[in-house]
Amino acid sequence: MERLLKLALLHDLEEAITGDLTPQDKESRGENIVMVQKIAAREQLLSYFPKENQRVYRELWSELENEKSKEAQLVHELDKLEMALQAKEYAKGGIETTKLKEFYESSKAAIRDPKLKRLLDEILSPK
Repeated sequence: MERLLKLALLHDLEEAITGDLTPQDKESRGENIVMVQKIAAREQLLSYFPKENQRVYRELWSELENEKSKEAQLVHELDKLEMALQAKEYAKGGIETTKLKEFYESSKAAIRDPKLKRLLDEILSPK
């Protein structure tokens, strides 16, 4: 549980600097630029960590980025689930569903865990 929480917090800390980029944002900026921005954000954040912990957290970020563990995969899938929830809220607020299709499709493609898939289906079902 502790590892899962650390990974989730690291993911959100990075996004606090880079922003929570949509697939369209990443495409328009370019993969290389996004990667450079992510690395710069991580290094900026790591500079605030005690020196003796920086290596461990750098490894956790690598684990998260490469989805090397079950915990990292779960954080990635939970992030996609949250994205679908946010898109659903945007739809309730009047944003056209066609503009949100990319978010829903990205979530469907990324979520493999059966329980999360059921939650996603519930989120995406018309109510």
